[in-house]
Amino acid sequence: RQLATKGQSLGSRAGGGGAEPFETILVDPPRSGLDHKTRKLVASFDTILYISCEPLGSLKRDMQLLGKSHEVRCDATRKPPT
Repeated sequence: RQLATKGQSLGSRAGGGGAEPFETILVDPPRSGLDHKTRKLVASFDTILYISCEPLGSLKRDMQLLGKSHEVRCDATRKPPT
């Protein structure tokens, strides 16, 4: 699926040629986390809101990789009910 605004695709953003007005992206990836191509696209945004159900696996990996270009400001981990 491809996101678009005003007829412009976000796909060009990953290649560095995007001129979309978006500064923030919200991602809620599957348990496996973000794939390389998606992570590259997500990293092109100024602010990333990342929701994860796998904090010790894919979230940790993605934060380490995205942390090279972004600052992690808030980490809220909720313990599952018992």
